[in-house]
Amino acid sequence: MVEVSMNLRAGLIGCLMLVAGAALAQSVGMAPNTPIRWRTLVEGRTSPVVQPQNRVFFTQNDFDSFWRQTFRSDAPGGVNWQKENVVGVFLGNTTATRTMITTIDRLGPTGLRVLYSVTDAVTRPTPRGDSTKPAPPAPINSPYCVVVMERTAGNFTFTRSAGRPGFGFTPNPGGRPPYQTRPCTCGRGIYCDGSCGSLYPIDVPWTTFRSGEQSQIGWAGSRYIESWVAYQAYWAELTGNPREPAPDNIDFRYDALLAINLGTRATGGYGVRVLDVQIPRGWQPVVRYAEITPKFGSIATQVMTSPFLIIRLPREAGMPILQRLPGSPF
Repeated sequence: MVEVSMNLRAGLIGCLMLVAGAALAQSVGMAPNTPIRWRTLVEGRTSPVVQPQNRVFFTQNDFDSFWRQTFRSDAPGGVNWQKENVVGVFLGNTTATRTMITTIDRLGPTGLRVLYSVTDAVTRPTPRGDSTKPAPPAPINSPYCVVVMERTAGNFTFTRSAGRPGFGFTPNPGGRPPYQTRPCTCGRGIYCDGSCGSLYPIDVPWTTFRSGEQSQIGWAGSRYIESWVAYQAYWAELTGNPREPAPDNIDFRYDALLAINLGTRATGGYGVRVLDVQIPRGWQPVVRYAEITPKFGSIATQVMTSPFLIIRLPREAGMPILQRLPGSPF
């Protein structure tokens, strides 16, 4: 009887050990390179962080304290701290324009790897007509990316990976960086000043994202959007419905949006037309646009309108400058 009891006890202990081992293997993820679910919480091009640093937060108090001390504002919400933790990459002062966490996976029982990419400032050619001066220096930024991941403890390793290139945007069409462009045939050396083929202006690819005559925005102006937080806030203002989800066919890792609002108009027939997006010189692209007005003698809808146009741009191009041309009927 004693022997049977010992055997039962040994068998029970063995089963418990198997169950515990399976649970442990599932919790820590024994298989290497197993991806972990995560989502972007907030990202930006500028921050008060001066020195590069990587952060992992497991409690709301730690995250709130860091955010208040650093950003002087309340920390972003929407984190289930019982099931999730927060990871952040802060590049500090740099000429890079943004950083983006691309992958979080396991390296073993306790190892966790955070892969992030960095978009460096694009190189511009020497300004046209000046073959002696280099291109102006890139502005200083402080990009950051903060994500929420499924709650996992372990030894975190942060590794920079190669970022995905933009969609056909070639900031320096001439070739070899930093300032050398096409071979010059006008006898002025290797720096092309436009005499042997105009490098400037550089065309920036763009597409219409959304447009319309009716919106809830009564002000006239523009807004450059490069994050989901800013996008959702603008869309709620545009539609007047904070609960309406914004269209999700935009990837802010590679694209940005530029919204142009004309404000309130007394009748229909008004709109916005972008003529082109080009980099004439220096670092910033220029968006040339005009207001569409009703043709003389045409019959316009007698209703108040608030026209708008949203275009999609590659993030690598940077924040544009708007140049409004005289309005005319198109």
